[in-house]
Amino acid sequence: MRTRNNKTPFKPLWVMALSSGDLVRRFGSPCVTVRENYRKHHAAIKTTHDLRATLRAGRYTSLGGYPLFFYTSDGAALCFACCAKEYRQVSTEIRERSNCGFRVVGAEINYEDKELTCDHCSKAIESAYEQDE
Repeated sequence: MRTRNNKTPFKPLWVMALSSGDLVRRFGSPCVTVRENYRKHHAAIKTTHDLRATLRAGRYTSLGGYPLFFYTSDGAALCFACCAKEYRQVSTEIRERSNCGFRVVGAEINYEDKELTCDHCSKAIESAYEQDE
């Protein structure tokens, strides 16, 4: 166990509240919320905090494991990898509310469209119910 100044043991105090997506700090029995909306999927992305929380939550939904993708204000689809890679550009456009192509406005589940591709890298976006014909 690590120690603080070689005197008292250092105990990890950061805990994720899985049901709400909040980051909490534990001080004995009561938990104090440090950051709300830390890791949670958002269908509508209105702020950069919503975008970061959705990226932290991962590319699959917590219930059912459905694959997600982002969509922009002009209707383009972005995969999680491209959104994370171009985070600076995406977050700037969300803050400035510009419509230059990278303003992410939401995240959706790709249920059955097996031909959906990322408009930035042209890679296929996984679908939940791929049906081979």
